[in-house]
Amino acid sequence: KEDIQKFLDNLNNNSKNLNFTQDGKTIKIQFAYGYAFSLDYPDCSSQILMDIADKNMYKNKQLMKSLNHE
Repeated sequence: KEDIQKFLDNLNNNSKNLNFTQDGKTIKIQFAYGYAFSLDYPDCSSQILMDIADKNMYKNKQLMKSLNHE
C-alpha cells in the first residue's frame, strides 16, 4: 500500500510539470485514482473489489474538486 501511495504521489507531483498556458488560460493536468487491495477484502469477488476501487476513485475525484475550489 505504501509503495502504491508513493507512486501515485510521485505521478501527481510530476503531472504538475505538464500544466501549460494557452490563450491566457492555464490548463491543469490532473487525474483521479482509486484502488482496493484484495487482502483488505478477503471475502469479496473481483467484481466487488473493482466496485470498491471505483468508489474510491470517485471519492478522490470529489476531494480534488473541493481542493481546486479553495
